[in-house]
Amino acid sequence: MFRPVRLVLLACGLSGLLVACGMETPAGGPEVGPYAGGRAYPWSYTAPAGQLMAQRLTPTRNTLQYETILAAKSGWGPIELNRSNGEQGPHDGRPLTLNGTSYAWGFGTHAHSEMVFNLQGYNDAGCTRFTADVGVDDEVGNRGSVNFLVLVDGVQKYASGTMTGASATRHVDVDLTEGWQLKLVVADAGDGINFDHADWVNPEVTCVRLGRIIDYGFHFEPDSLCLPQVDSRVELTLVVEDRGIQNTTLPSGPISFRMIVGSPIVDKLDVAEPNRIYATTTFPARFKVAVNVSASLYGVNGAEEKLEPVLEDYFKEFGHVHPAPLTLNTCT
Repeated sequence: MFRPVRLVLLACGLSGLLVACGMETPAGGPEVGPYAGGRAYPWSYTAPAGQLMAQRLTPTRNTLQYETILAAKSGWGPIELNRSNGEQGPHDGRPLTLNGTSYAWGFGTHAHSEMVFNLQGYNDAGCTRFTADVGVDDEVGNRGSVNFLVLVDGVQKYASGTMTGASATRHVDVDLTEGWQLKLVVADAGDGINFDHADWVNPEVTCVRLGRIIDYGFHFEPDSLCLPQVDSRVELTLVVEDRGIQNTTLPSGPISFRMIVGSPIVDKLDVAEPNRIYATTTFPARFKVAVNVSASLYGVNGAEEKLEPVLEDYFKEFGHVHPAPLTLNTCT
């Protein structure tokens, strides 16, 4: 299943990752290269410690521009998200365009640039392939000269060779099996960085289920709810434990899920944020889960409600055998 939207980008202001460089033509004068006069606009980013979790790659096709970048740098202004490199100011790029074709998704970068991603999969996912189309953006005409590189765990797996604005778009297809880190690099092809506006378009990481029997435990603390006398929104604490993979000593690993109500009284108690994704790499994990409770339940004693986790890009039946029970009581 293609997953088009998952914007987890960086916790400290990279919400649009980004920005870029350019060229300028002074009015009434000859064209001037964008790097004349000793100007420089290098840019770099490192994820703040404790503010950014690993990206949430699950068993599907993951659109990479919506995953978390752990570190990045660019030779002239910030990297742009879903637009070209443009000029050196923020958010000034144009539509990503290679050989007359415009693309909605991808990164507009500038040599020398790097982007680093973590390939740790969630929900029994193992990542198998990275694909993208690459080229020098049409905004610089036939100029620029770059080399696109893909490294997996520090080992070079792909090199485009020198590409200019006149080069045909190239397709990248790299095996990621058992890889832990992906690095996308644009080098300057050895002749400086003038007009090196380089696009990674439609970047995707494909992950598949490894077929392991993963197991987690879910419970609420406390595991009972005092029913209100009026319609209310109540916040519960959900605890998630990693019970490990069946018949091994290995942990089940990172998890991402949403919560639903699985019992017949769903019209009287429901999850306030049914589309919210809860994700963690460490266990036991604690999450605040808000539920809407109908006043008509007041007076019920000892009834059990079961909230079920639905793993993202997994199978819905998982929640039926991993419910988090909640006892409903009238409390004084």
